[in-house]
Amino acid sequence: MDEVTAEVLAGFRRMLPILLLGPGIMLVIAGLIMWLGGLRWRKAVAAFAAAVAGLVGAYILTDRQLLPLVLVPVVLAGLGLYFDKLVVILLGALIVAGVVLVGPVVSDVQSETPDGETEVAEQESLNLLESVDVIEELVGKLKQTIKAMIAEISPTQRIIAVIAASVFIVIGIFSWRFACAATCATIGIAEIAGGATLILLYKGTETLRQVAEYHVFIVGAAAGLILIGAAIQMRLCPAKPTKTDIAKELLDEEKQK
Repeated sequence: MDEVTAEVLAGFRRMLPILLLGPGIMLVIAGLIMWLGGLRWRKAVAAFAAAVAGLVGAYILTDRQLLPLVLVPVVLAGLGLYFDKLVVILLGALIVAGVVLVGPVVSDVQSETPDGETEVAEQESLNLLESVDVIEELVGKLKQTIKAMIAEISPTQRIIAVIAASVFIVIGIFSWRFACAATCATIGIAEIAGGATLILLYKGTETLRQVAEYHVFIVGAAAGLILIGAAIQMRLCPAKPTKTDIAKELLDEEKQK
């Protein structure tokens, strides 16, 4: 797995700089928006998540005809807009389960890269068309890496992941605003991390390797930032008053008179 990871990093390093810096900066900006104001984009997040789930489901379960590939995501996106709170909470539970499943496997990956990686990174940069070809090749290698990581997941980890996801759903039942805010903050931090990774790849794989050596500190800082982001969202995005709240406020004003 380490050799595949090193080859992927080296391939990214040779790509056209704009293909790293452009998406990297955009991801960081989008991540900051989600981290600090995700509750305001709750419906959009729910619709997008439901549409992606519908597209993946239609791609896997059908014969990949155009009609189901278009119709199913559109229908689920509409349902996501209507059941936005439920969808975002389920998305958060899925993220929690994914972290529990993949986290220990990722932490076991050695940060050292083979000696041949430096030679690849020092080769001449690719042009746009060559960079696109490299992206297609790297996507295939990333799939292999993901499959290898999934194969290393133990049954105990799967049970723990189900329990963690269930706990998050219970939290969402009692405090949907916190669960949704935490989900959006997690997505935002993930986008920031992805954008920062692309920018660091532009600087060189050695820089990324040095940063990866502090992965324990980075994970702890990310968890703290998620909680801070959730708290900021709940502060900046107050819940809309319901009809019952408005009626109660009017009655209180009448009593004061």
